[in-house]
Amino acid sequence: MISVISLLLIIGALVDIISRPDDEVKHLPKLVWVILVVFLPLIGSVVWFAVGREYAPRVPRQRTARSAAPVFEPLPARKSTEEQIAELDREIEYYQKRARLKELQMGSTPLAIEGSKADTDAPMLEPLPERRAINPET
Repeated sequence: MISVISLLLIIGALVDIISRPDDEVKHLPKLVWVILVVFLPLIGSVVWFAVGREYAPRVPRQRTARSAAPVFEPLPARKSTEEQIAELDREIEYYQKRARLKELQMGSTPLAIEGSKADTDAPMLEPLPERRAINPET
């Protein structure tokens, strides 16, 4: 029975040494603690638990006057498809106005994109002529 208890103490000490972060190991490096527990099992384990590890300071739990039921935050209201489309239209219009302003500042006149609301007086873009592959042998 005593051998089972000492075996559990040794295994517990080894697991604790290996899994503990380096900054919580006191006095010796982790490797030295492992060697100490392996070669002097009972003494090494007792010394490890007595002085080798840093115990977390006990912080008293503060009791708060909370209800037993958890409090859930309400989900944000979902936008309808129409609201999302209207928001996208406003965003498109914003960027078109921004591009027009930039072009006016640079001194050039913008060309309106067909079907846009940005500028109805501007000339419409014509489609580019179809490009043919250039064959140098012909």
